[in-house]
Amino acid sequence: MSANAKKTLLALIACVALMLGASASSAAPRLGEIPEGSHGSLKGGGMWIWYVSDSERGNVAKLAAKAKANGIKTLFIKGADGGNTWSQLSAKLIDAFHAKGIKVCTWQYVYGSRPKPEADAAIRAISRGADCFIIDAETEYEGRYREAAVYVRRLRAAVGKDYPIGLSTFPYVDYHPSFPYSVFLGPGGAQYNLPQIYWHTIGDPVDESFEHTFVFNRVYGAPIRPLGQIYNNPRVKDVSRFRRLAASHGMSGVSWWSWQSASAGSWKALTSSQSTPLPGYKPSGQFPVIKRKGKNDSGDLVVWAQMHLVGGGFLSDQKIDGRYDPLEANAVRALQTAKGLPVTGVIDRATWKKLLAYTPYRLTFTSSSSATRSRAGLAVPESASLPALGYEIPARGRG
Repeated sequence: MSANAKKTLLALIACVALMLGASASSAAPRLGEIPEGSHGSLKGGGMWIWYVSDSERGNVAKLAAKAKANGIKTLFIKGADGGNTWSQLSAKLIDAFHAKGIKVCTWQYVYGSRPKPEADAAIRAISRGADCFIIDAETEYEGRYREAAVYVRRLRAAVGKDYPIGLSTFPYVDYHPSFPYSVFLGPGGAQYNLPQIYWHTIGDPVDESFEHTFVFNRVYGAPIRPLGQIYNNPRVKDVSRFRRLAASHGMSGVSWWSWQSASAGSWKALTSSQSTPLPGYKPSGQFPVIKRKGKNDSGDLVVWAQMHLVGGGFLSDQKIDGRYDPLEANAVRALQTAKGLPVTGVIDRATWKKLLAYTPYRLTFTSSSSATRSRAGLAVPESASLPALGYEIPARGRG
């Protein structure tokens, strides 16, 4: 993107933020360029900050010095919660960190009941000069496909298609069949995936937690930049293992939750652990298997497969319902026949690879909550009503 184009983009974001009611007490929207290398803010070490005042008491010099000493190149600072933009994220704060060579991304916890005001709050936060933006959507967004589409569409319309956005949420996709991963990570959505792989809290060995996350997230196609755990005192050797697993999977960025909850031992784990690939380690080549009356025969993984079947011309867009019934199985057989694969009607590893080569259909929904379908868009997938199979990460307070 040219310098003039960047100036124009950020000016547009600022204008939108003003039109959406940024308060007079808020910092003035940024009118300068989007920093060069914004996408690089999701590479290298990162640390999440919930409250700046609770992290080195908000002292920028101390924060920057400690970040650099621990290999932290990007700070993820909370800038919004629901429809409220937080004053702690200011243009002045971002400038101060930039002056010390630290990138600043901002994040927002979203609830889904008011997607337009939430998008507006995100736009105001971004307009203050953040290098990237992260959507933290969790329990409240399960089943909310329509709201996710409204939020993403409004956000992208303001910031443009190239501004770096990531999604951070549950790592075990198969546990959350009604969560709209396919909207947040689909066409026009987030370009990056930051699953919260808190192995110590989940209670799984670090390898198992990492592999489980990788297998089920890889199909969404977005580069994975895992969010690891340094709260609740995980073992130093597990932090080291996590970093080396990420490197072995070719993931160039790892961030950590969170500054204010990290103990001295956790900080030591960052400085003493390694981030080089594990010798002889090979990442899992598995893909989720989808078949009739199988473990994953309903849910967002099916929605994602259906979006690609529509994109490839094998299925009608009116059949995106999140249920893998005989019609989908026949569409998969047609794909397998066309690509010279064994005709099984099962979406296995080889079939996923061919299927994912097609551009997925972009989901649009009717404004009505009716289950009927119309030419104006789709009804929310039937699988949106499915309950979570488990919560690997317990809910935590947000504030």
